Amino acid sequence: STQSTWGNENASKLRELNVGHNLFTGDADAVFAAAFAQNTTVVKLDLSYSKLDDDGAYAFAETIEVNSTLTDLDLQGNYISEQALVRLTATMKTNQTLLKLQVFDAADEH
Repeated sequence: STQSTWGNENASKLRELNVGHNLFTGDADAVFAAAFAQNTTVVKLDLSYSKLDDDGAYAFAETIEVNSTLTDLDLQGNYISEQALVRLTATMKTNQTLLKLQVFDAADEH
């Protein structure tokens, strides 16, 4: 269809995605993270203040380990525990492309 063709062409041009201040519920954060494991175009992803929790943080940690395109990930203001933050930052040892990981104002509760 024309619509799917248009979407595919534009998807290959997308470099920045801001979905911050959305309310991720259920396993939406894990599904979103899994989709970014295959990302080859988006270099900047903003998920700030989206109510991501530890499950989402762990899912994005796995994504960071295999993604070689993302350079900037903003997870500030989410419900992320200290243990999940440690896991996220540990991915920086293996990922050679992620240059900026924002996690300030992350706490177990807001």
